[in-house]
Amino acid sequence: MENPSRRKVLSLGVALGVVGAGTATGAWAWPASASVAGTGTGTDPAYVWDDEVDRLLVSLIESGQVPAVNAAMASWVDNDDPLPAGLPPELSTYLRGVNRLPDWA
Repeated sequence: MENPSRRKVLSLGVALGVVGAGTATGAWAWPASASVAGTGTGTDPAYVWDDEVDRLLVSLIESGQVPAVNAAMASWVDNDDPLPAGLPPELSTYLRGVNRLPDWA
């Protein structure tokens, strides 16, 4: 992707999320002893799902809010920018919760 912008990355993320939601895999089904990287036979837990954001994206898609979200997100370019007006409240709440560095950073 040449000159990735936040909008392009988020659009790609939404597209991958929709594809991933359609092909959801089961939760990992191996013992802790097989949890060492490269030794398990199931799906890597990092790629199973994220219930919180999956439910949020499903609600945005089913309620037809994606075009409005895309329009609102068009002005959000830098991480330091405030969240754009016009986002659904549940999306704003989620983004406020995840758009910050962890304590150790």
